[in-house]
Amino acid sequence: MAICVGVLSMVTPGLAEDAKGSIDDRAKKFIEAHEGKVRPLEITVNRAWWTANVTGKDEDFKAKEEAQNRLDEALSDKKTFAQLKEIKEGKVQDPVLARQIEVLHLQYLEKQVDPELLKKMTAKSNAIEKTFNTTRAKVGDKEMTDSEVRKVLKESKKVDERKAVWEACKVVGARVEKELKELVKLRNEAAHKLGFKDYHQMQLFLAEQSQEDVLKLFDQLDELTRAPFQQIKAEID
Repeated sequence: MAICVGVLSMVTPGLAEDAKGSIDDRAKKFIEAHEGKVRPLEITVNRAWWTANVTGKDEDFKAKEEAQNRLDEALSDKKTFAQLKEIKEGKVQDPVLARQIEVLHLQYLEKQVDPELLKKMTAKSNAIEKTFNTTRAKVGDKEMTDSEVRKVLKESKKVDERKAVWEACKVVGARVEKELKELVKLRNEAAHKLGFKDYHQMQLFLAEQSQEDVLKLFDQLDELTRAPFQQIKAEID
């Protein structure tokens, strides 16, 4: 009996080490596969975003949306997410690998909803972004670039001119209001399906932040800056 116990005591640590090595090996292979598949998609998304926002062309925004859909399709894959979750729960031993798996888990988690819902959110977000990037402030008969708007607001000494330019650059709000409200509903729907109260709470969680801590921080900032702000504002008024 003593011999059996002695043998087990020698074998068990080895088995444990093999198990640790196995889960770490799986983590490495998963990360390599992820990089091979997702990295090219992310590069395409970023380049498409740049092109669309520079040109403002319909076809470029369409390409941007399609690129995002392909990336979302990869990240929303249920089988891949199940493998990732299993690795994460397997307690990876290498701290760098463990951190990589944790970050990837958050990245994939956000996309674990109906693919059609992801496409709807992307389409809506893309349309809103296009409107924001192609709408120009118009004062009288003149359309102004964003740089011209900022220059007037920063340098003009004429109150009427600043007011006219300020109001003109805000018309975009009315143009995106309807679609923006629809996007909020879609995002909250996705958050609810993942067990969150709303999209805001979900995004904070995915960024590894606490909603409560963030709100406390702003309360502290308000308390610290309220009196100095009121004093300076009184001097200006």
